[in-house]
Amino acid sequence: MYLDGQGGSVDLDRAEVLLDQAVALGVREGVFQKAFLFRARGDRAGYFRNIRDAASMGIVPAQYQLALCYKRGDGVPIDSARALQIMRATAKLGHVGAKLSIARRLLSNPLRPVDFLTGLFLYIYAFLKGIYLVFRNPSSDQFR
Repeated sequence: MYLDGQGGSVDLDRAEVLLDQAVALGVREGVFQKAFLFRARGDRAGYFRNIRDAASMGIVPAQYQLALCYKRGDGVPIDSARALQIMRATAKLGHVGAKLSIARRLLSNPLRPVDFLTGLFLYIYAFLKGIYLVFRNPSSDQFR
């Protein structure tokens, strides 16, 4: 609420206090949400550290965000091989965004028919799963 201004004004200091309390109580989601506090403040290294910590706790959306950090160089040097490794592992856990990312990668090379068809199937499957989750469980870890 204080982090994104939903229901009131943005107050990053208040958000930090509340997230620190959540983390102290052992709420793993607090570590993940605190990453976005660092991002809002423009602290890319802090964002990466918190995403990495949340991913190591097994939070699937954090694992997806970690792969994107490595892919884009967000708070860490670009490492395409590491990004792909994490993205594949996250896709195996059922994350829709990770599946779409892997599918787009496979679709980018039409000269390899097996990869192309695999990518096409994966893209359609992930797209349909995303639509299903939007209506059934939009807060699912597979979707966010």
